[in-house]
Amino acid sequence: MGMGNKGGVCIRVQVYDTTFCFVCAHLAAHRDAVEARNSDFRNIMIKSSFQDDAQALAQKSAEERLSAPADATVLLPDGLRVYRRSSIEQVGSSETISDFESSSSAGFGLDGMSEDDLHLSRLSLSPILSNATFGIDDHDYVFWLGDFNYRIQTEHRIEEVFSRVERSDLAWLRKNDQLLVEQAAGRVFVGFKEAEIQFLPTYKFQTGTNHYDRRPDKKTRAPAYCDRILWRDSVNESHARILKYVSCPTLCMSDHKPVIAVFEARVREKLPEKRSSVFHSIIRQLDNWENAEQPKAVLDRNAVAFST
Repeated sequence: MGMGNKGGVCIRVQVYDTTFCFVCAHLAAHRDAVEARNSDFRNIMIKSSFQDDAQALAQKSAEERLSAPADATVLLPDGLRVYRRSSIEQVGSSETISDFESSSSAGFGLDGMSEDDLHLSRLSLSPILSNATFGIDDHDYVFWLGDFNYRIQTEHRIEEVFSRVERSDLAWLRKNDQLLVEQAAGRVFVGFKEAEIQFLPTYKFQTGTNHYDRRPDKKTRAPAYCDRILWRDSVNESHARILKYVSCPTLCMSDHKPVIAVFEARVREKLPEKRSSVFHSIIRQLDNWENAEQPKAVLDRNAVAFST
């Protein structure tokens, strides 16, 4: 997701049945560009999307599947059943499951399939027939990290900020940190958490040293907590715990000092045999409800009464 010369990169992973999304971002620079940074955050959150893995696999392998002989069998990305190529070659993104069943039901005519298996296999095609996408917020855990460029509030002079840094006045620095101020006001990173900052500002250093850059021939920047790591846990607040949040003053190749966070996160694992049992139970219940809603006819000696 690019925005001028700033933007973000998102990746996602799944551990057992728990999803993680990691966003590495570089937001708008300069001390007075608070709203631009907030806007960058919103744009990345809203506009970033992932495609369903099964759908991506289906699109990638469509040409190979359809070029196979008509009597060949293929394993679709649902991983559950093998289908005849002739049963799927007419399926397009505009067709529905019901269209597929009526025109291609012979494709499910594998010997030994029970009615429940037949229903399960048809439902399993849904990722292939849809264009499912999901965003950053659709994950169990979301981690944001990078150079967010938030500075110390602009009403404080640069020399005052340097003085507070020299005295290691972390409470004052946190109180006047733009990101914490904006987050408390509900304008950015709503619902996200950050461990309390217990290190000095990570910007701006003279490259190759541990000294803040105050050279007279360079434009002086007020020290700031540009480099941050925040997270959100949609499962339960007790499921993610931060163990460490520190800067790395020994790394001197940049005018920033990187930060490190160590987390302990709990993940879920669904038992396949129980999931299958529950799935079949739900399908049978839905079938019973559908049958119960069918029109009924009651006959007696004198009249025929219809009801729904």
